[in-house]
Amino acid sequence: MRPRRLLPLFALALLGGCSGSEAPKPAEPPKSGESAASPAPAEPTASIEEPTPTGPDAVVLRLRFKPGETYGYVTKIAIEQTDLGPNSPVTVPGPHVLTMTTTVAAKVLGVEGTDAKVEERVSDAKVTGTGGFASQAAAVESQRKQGIRTIVFDSLGGVKSATLGIGGKQVSGKVPLIVTFPRHEVKVGDTWTGTMMIDPATVTVDYTVVKIAPDTVTLSAAMTGEGVTVPKPMEVVVDRATGRTRSMRGKMGLTQGGATGSITLDIAAK
Repeated sequence: MRPRRLLPLFALALLGGCSGSEAPKPAEPPKSGESAASPAPAEPTASIEEPTPTGPDAVVLRLRFKPGETYGYVTKIAIEQTDLGPNSPVTVPGPHVLTMTTTVAAKVLGVEGTDAKVEERVSDAKVTGTGGFASQAAAVESQRKQGIRTIVFDSLGGVKSATLGIGGKQVSGKVPLIVTFPRHEVKVGDTWTGTMMIDPATVTVDYTVVKIAPDTVTLSAAMTGEGVTVPKPMEVVVDRATGRTRSMRGKMGLTQGGATGSITLDIAAK
Protein backbone atom coordinates (compact mmCIF):
# COMPACT_ATOMS: atom_id res chain seq x y z
CA MET A 1 0.00 0.00 0.00
CA ARG A 2 1.28 3.48 -0.77
CA PRO A 3 0.70 6.91 0.72
CA ARG A 4 -0.91 9.57 -1.37
CA ARG A 5 1.42 10.79 -4.04
CA LEU A 6 1.16 14.56 -3.55
CA LEU A 7 4.64 15.03 -2.14
CA PRO A 8 6.55 12.50 -4.27
CA LEU A 9 5.04 13.99 -7.41
CA PHE A 10 6.37 17.40 -6.41
CA ALA A 11 9.82 15.96 -5.86
CA LEU A 12 9.84 14.11 -9.16
CA ALA A 13 9.16 17.42 -10.83
CA LEU A 14 12.52 18.70 -9.73
CA LEU A 15 14.57 16.62 -12.21
CA GLY A 16 14.47 18.48 -11.31
CA GLY A 17 11.47 18.97 -13.67
CA CYS A 18 9.61 15.87 -14.79
CA SER A 19 6.18 17.24 -14.07
CA GLY A 20 4.27 17.41 -17.28
CA SER A 21 1.06 17.09 -19.17
CA GLU A 22 0.46 15.27 -22.40
CA ALA A 23 1.61 17.19 -25.44
CA PRO A 24 -1.26 19.04 -27.14
CA LYS A 25 -2.88 17.14 -29.97
CA PRO A 26 -2.99 18.66 -33.44
CA ALA A 27 -6.20 20.46 -34.31
CA GLU A 28 -8.73 18.42 -36.27
CA PRO A 29 -9.38 19.55 -39.85
CA PRO A 30 -12.67 21.40 -40.41
CA LYS A 31 -15.65 19.28 -41.40
CA SER A 32 -17.09 19.50 -44.85
CA GLY A 33 -18.80 22.84 -45.36
CA GLU A 34 -17.01 24.46 -42.44
CA SER A 35 -14.12 26.86 -42.60
CA ALA A 36 -11.14 26.74 -40.32
CA ALA A 37 -11.16 29.32 -37.56
CA SER A 38 -8.52 31.98 -37.82
CA PRO A 39 -5.93 31.75 -35.05
CA ALA A 40 -6.09 34.45 -32.41
CA PRO A 41 -3.43 37.11 -32.87
CA ALA A 42 -0.38 36.59 -30.69
CA GLU A 43 -0.03 38.84 -27.68
CA PRO A 44 2.81 41.32 -28.19
CA THR A 45 5.83 40.59 -26.01
CA ALA A 46 7.65 43.53 -24.49
CA SER A 47 11.32 43.52 -25.33
CA ILE A 48 13.67 42.84 -22.45
CA GLU A 49 16.29 45.52 -22.11
CA GLU A 50 19.37 45.48 -19.90
CA PRO A 51 19.89 48.96 -18.46
CA THR A 52 23.24 50.05 -17.09
CA PRO A 53 23.25 50.16 -13.26
CA THR A 54 23.11 53.72 -11.96
CA GLY A 55 25.77 53.11 -9.29
CA PRO A 56 28.04 50.54 -7.63
CA ASP A 57 25.32 49.64 -5.12
CA ALA A 58 22.86 48.63 -7.86
CA VAL A 59 22.65 45.50 -9.99
CA VAL A 60 20.62 44.41 -13.01
CA LEU A 61 19.69 40.74 -12.69
CA ARG A 62 19.52 38.81 -15.96
CA LEU A 63 20.07 35.26 -17.17
CA ARG A 64 23.05 35.44 -19.53
CA PHE A 65 23.88 32.33 -21.56
CA LYS A 66 26.58 31.59 -24.11
CA PRO A 67 26.01 29.02 -26.87
CA GLY A 68 27.70 25.72 -26.09
CA GLU A 69 28.53 26.48 -22.46
CA THR A 70 27.92 23.79 -19.86
CA TYR A 71 27.09 23.90 -16.16
CA GLY A 72 25.51 21.69 -13.53
CA TYR A 73 23.76 21.55 -10.20
CA VAL A 74 22.86 19.09 -7.44
CA THR A 75 19.43 18.91 -5.79
CA LYS A 76 19.01 17.37 -2.35
CA ILE A 77 15.40 16.87 -1.30
CA ALA A 78 14.00 15.35 1.89
CA ILE A 79 10.25 14.76 1.88
CA GLU A 80 8.37 13.82 5.03
CA GLN A 81 4.67 13.04 4.87
CA THR A 82 3.39 13.51 8.41
CA ASP A 83 -0.36 13.09 7.91
CA LEU A 84 -1.55 10.76 5.18
CA GLY A 85 -5.12 12.00 5.31
CA PRO A 86 -8.34 10.44 6.62
CA ASN A 87 -8.85 8.10 3.65
CA SER A 88 -5.31 6.80 3.28
CA PRO A 89 -5.07 2.98 3.05
CA VAL A 90 -1.50 2.97 4.37
CA THR A 91 -0.87 0.68 7.31
CA VAL A 92 2.95 0.80 7.23
CA PRO A 93 4.27 2.64 10.30
CA GLY A 94 6.17 5.89 9.83
CA PRO A 95 8.15 7.97 9.59
CA HIS A 96 7.33 8.30 5.87
CA VAL A 97 10.42 9.97 4.40
CA LEU A 98 11.75 10.06 0.84
CA THR A 99 15.30 11.39 0.37
CA MET A 100 16.70 12.16 -3.06
CA THR A 101 20.00 13.47 -4.38
CA THR A 102 20.13 14.27 -8.09
CA THR A 103 23.02 15.56 -10.19
CA VAL A 104 22.08 17.44 -13.36
CA ALA A 105 24.32 18.40 -16.30
CA ALA A 106 23.15 21.26 -18.52
CA LYS A 107 24.24 22.53 -21.94
CA VAL A 108 23.19 25.69 -23.76
CA LEU A 109 22.01 24.57 -27.19
CA GLY A 110 21.53 28.03 -28.62
CA VAL A 111 20.91 31.70 -27.91
CA GLU A 112 18.61 33.99 -29.90
CA GLY A 113 18.29 37.56 -28.70
CA THR A 114 17.49 37.41 -24.99
CA ASP A 115 16.23 33.80 -25.20
CA ALA A 116 18.30 30.67 -24.62
CA LYS A 117 17.57 26.99 -25.28
CA VAL A 118 19.03 24.71 -22.60
CA GLU A 119 19.13 20.93 -22.34
CA GLU A 120 19.32 19.37 -18.87
CA ARG A 121 20.14 15.70 -18.25
CA VAL A 122 20.28 13.76 -15.01
CA SER A 123 23.77 12.30 -14.69
CA ASP A 124 23.23 10.58 -11.36
CA ALA A 125 20.44 9.98 -8.84
CA LYS A 126 20.19 8.32 -5.45
CA VAL A 127 16.85 7.77 -3.70
CA THR A 128 16.07 6.20 -0.33
CA GLY A 129 12.77 5.83 1.49
CA THR A 130 11.30 4.81 4.82
CA GLY A 131 7.79 3.86 5.91
CA GLY A 132 5.29 4.04 3.09
CA PHE A 133 7.99 5.40 0.75
CA ALA A 134 10.37 2.44 1.22
CA SER A 135 8.75 0.42 -1.56
CA GLN A 136 8.81 3.37 -3.97
CA ALA A 137 12.47 4.40 -3.68
CA ALA A 138 13.90 2.06 -6.34
CA ALA A 139 11.25 3.00 -8.92
CA VAL A 140 11.65 6.72 -8.23
CA GLU A 141 15.44 6.43 -8.56
CA SER A 142 15.12 4.59 -11.88
CA GLN A 143 12.75 7.22 -13.26
CA ARG A 144 14.93 10.12 -12.15
CA LYS A 145 18.00 8.61 -13.79
CA GLN A 146 16.18 8.86 -17.13
CA GLY A 147 15.34 12.53 -16.65
CA ILE A 148 15.96 14.93 -19.53
CA ARG A 149 14.34 18.22 -20.45
CA THR A 150 14.79 21.06 -22.91
CA ILE A 151 13.84 24.56 -21.77
CA VAL A 152 13.66 27.92 -23.52
CA PHE A 153 14.31 30.74 -21.04
CA ASP A 154 14.08 34.47 -21.47
CA SER A 155 16.62 36.64 -19.68
CA LEU A 156 14.22 37.44 -16.82
CA GLY A 157 13.91 33.74 -15.95
CA GLY A 158 10.60 33.27 -17.71
CA VAL A 159 10.07 29.78 -19.16
CA LYS A 160 8.77 30.15 -22.71
CA SER A 161 8.60 26.40 -23.35
CA ALA A 162 9.66 23.13 -21.74
CA THR A 163 9.83 19.67 -23.29
CA LEU A 164 10.31 16.77 -20.89
CA GLY A 165 11.52 13.25 -21.65
CA ILE A 166 9.47 10.78 -19.62
CA GLY A 167 9.65 7.06 -20.33
CA GLY A 168 11.12 7.70 -23.76
CA LYS A 169 8.30 10.09 -24.68
CA GLN A 170 8.44 13.85 -25.12
CA VAL A 171 5.68 15.79 -23.38
CA SER A 172 5.09 19.44 -22.66
CA GLY A 173 5.43 20.43 -19.05
CA LYS A 174 6.20 22.95 -16.38
CA VAL A 175 9.49 23.79 -14.70
CA PRO A 176 9.45 24.24 -10.92
CA LEU A 177 11.58 26.43 -8.67
CA ILE A 178 12.70 28.96 -11.30
CA VAL A 179 13.74 32.37 -9.96
CA THR A 180 12.40 35.33 -11.95
CA PHE A 181 13.91 38.82 -12.10
CA PRO A 182 12.49 42.35 -12.37
CA ARG A 183 13.08 44.51 -15.44
CA HIS A 184 14.59 47.32 -13.37
CA GLU A 185 17.83 47.50 -11.39
CA VAL A 186 17.75 46.60 -7.69
CA LYS A 187 19.63 47.54 -4.53
CA VAL A 188 19.78 46.02 -1.06
CA GLY A 189 16.31 46.18 0.47
CA ASP A 190 14.49 46.39 -2.86
CA THR A 191 11.61 43.97 -3.48
CA TRP A 192 9.62 42.54 -6.37
CA THR A 193 6.97 39.88 -6.78
CA GLY A 194 6.99 36.89 -9.09
CA THR A 195 5.48 33.44 -9.33
CA MET A 196 7.02 30.00 -8.95
CA MET A 197 5.66 26.59 -9.82
CA ILE A 198 5.59 24.13 -6.92
CA ASP A 199 3.85 21.11 -8.36
CA PRO A 200 0.88 21.04 -8.52
CA ALA A 201 0.40 24.70 -7.54
CA THR A 202 1.79 28.04 -8.62
CA VAL A 203 2.71 30.24 -5.67
CA THR A 204 3.41 33.94 -5.28
CA VAL A 205 7.00 34.80 -4.35
CA ASP A 206 8.02 38.09 -2.74
CA TYR A 207 11.75 38.60 -3.35
CA THR A 208 13.93 40.92 -1.26
CA VAL A 209 17.56 41.77 -1.99
CA VAL A 210 19.49 40.89 1.17
CA LYS A 211 23.10 41.30 0.04
CA ILE A 212 25.03 42.34 -3.06
CA ALA A 213 28.58 40.98 -3.26
CA PRO A 214 31.12 41.29 -6.10
CA ASP A 215 30.14 37.88 -7.55
CA THR A 216 26.73 37.08 -6.07
CA VAL A 217 23.38 38.51 -5.03
CA THR A 218 21.55 37.01 -2.05
CA LEU A 219 17.76 37.05 -2.08
CA SER A 220 15.07 36.26 0.44
CA ALA A 221 12.11 34.44 -1.16
CA ALA A 222 8.85 34.48 0.83
CA MET A 223 6.21 32.18 -0.70
CA THR A 224 2.44 32.30 -0.29
CA GLY A 225 -0.16 30.10 -1.90
CA GLU A 226 -2.95 27.64 -1.30
CA GLY A 227 -1.65 24.55 0.47
CA VAL A 228 1.86 25.98 0.87
CA THR A 229 3.33 27.20 4.15
CA VAL A 230 6.85 28.58 4.46
CA PRO A 231 7.59 29.63 8.05
CA LYS A 232 10.90 31.17 7.01
CA PRO A 233 11.70 32.67 3.58
CA MET A 234 13.97 30.58 1.40
CA GLU A 235 17.50 31.83 0.79
CA VAL A 236 18.48 32.14 -2.86
CA VAL A 237 21.97 33.08 -4.06
CA VAL A 238 22.34 34.00 -7.74
CA ASP A 239 25.48 34.59 -9.78
CA ARG A 240 25.85 38.25 -10.77
CA ALA A 241 27.51 37.46 -14.10
CA THR A 242 25.22 34.67 -15.35
CA GLY A 243 22.05 35.12 -13.29
CA ARG A 244 21.98 31.39 -12.60
CA THR A 245 21.08 30.11 -9.16
CA ARG A 246 24.15 29.17 -7.13
CA SER A 247 22.09 27.89 -4.23
CA MET A 248 18.51 27.67 -2.97
CA ARG A 249 17.76 26.43 0.53
CA GLY A 250 14.69 26.24 2.69
CA LYS A 251 11.80 24.22 4.03
CA MET A 252 8.14 24.36 3.11
CA GLY A 253 4.96 22.63 4.18
CA LEU A 254 2.41 21.28 1.70
CA THR A 255 -1.22 20.33 2.26
CA GLN A 256 -3.61 18.82 -0.26
CA GLY A 257 -6.65 16.60 0.03
CA GLY A 258 -6.15 16.09 3.74
CA ALA A 259 -2.55 14.92 3.35
CA THR A 260 0.18 17.07 4.88
CA GLY A 261 3.95 17.01 4.95
CA SER A 262 7.10 19.01 4.47
CA ILE A 263 9.91 19.34 1.95
CA THR A 264 13.44 20.39 2.79
CA LEU A 265 15.25 21.65 -0.30
CA ASP A 266 18.94 22.26 -1.02
CA ILE A 267 20.01 23.14 -4.58
CA ALA A 268 23.64 23.97 -5.26
CA ALA A 269 25.64 24.70 -8.40
CA LYS A 270 28.53 22.33 -9.12
